[in-house]
Amino acid sequence: MALSPKEVAHFLEAIPSVKHRAVLMTAYAAGLRISEATRLTVSDIDSQCCNSLLLLVVFTETLM
Repeated sequence: MALSPKEVAHFLEAIPSVKHRAVLMTAYAAGLRISEATRLTVSDIDSQCCNSLLLLVVFTETLM
């Protein structure tokens, strides 16, 4: 089941903590697992490459 853009916006707007909302927005936009999103650091963001922001995700789970 996929959420519509309106449902996603409604869900994110309901989160009172700016920090938690930012983590969930980043996770959703980048397709990250929560464990990956919560381990991101400022050094994982490359703003100098290709005129866009790139995220370096180091901690991933192995799919078997």
